[in-house]
Amino acid sequence: MRNTRLVLSVLLLFVTGATMAAGFDGKVEWARRVAVSVPVSGIVESISVDTGQPIKKGQLLLQLEQTPFVAELEEAKAARNQATGDRREARRDYKQTKELYDRGLISNVELENAELKSKRANAAWSAAGARLMRAEYNLGHSRVVAPFNGWLLGRNVQVG
Repeated sequence: MRNTRLVLSVLLLFVTGATMAAGFDGKVEWARRVAVSVPVSGIVESISVDTGQPIKKGQLLLQLEQTPFVAELEEAKAARNQATGDRREARRDYKQTKELYDRGLISNVELENAELKSKRANAAWSAAGARLMRAEYNLGHSRVVAPFNGWLLGRNVQVG
């Protein structure tokens, strides 16, 4: 995890549709003004809109360089797979050790060691799952899309 945090300020200005009838005074006002930011750190790879440009809901506005996010996700998947295997092995060993203990063939210490190994494997599996969720979150938030139709009022970030 990086210590710095990129804050992208992309201002989106949205207006409500208004029709003006002849003979009536009217005023068009901004319906919503939203500042959009990226909750993860990274290098800006592309910006897809310019100031003053109309924006459609779901349109990509900005994307961070994807390589570190994809690599983090792959690493987290591998760690989860490893932890899954270790957990399965620890459970199997505990079950076998318990059977031997119940038959009086091994000591209480060996049973306790197998139980601790199983608990450590479960904890490592849970931690690997949390790292995987964080990696998926980071990758998913490395792109900014427009939450609704509007116009880009300004941006406080550049590529690179």
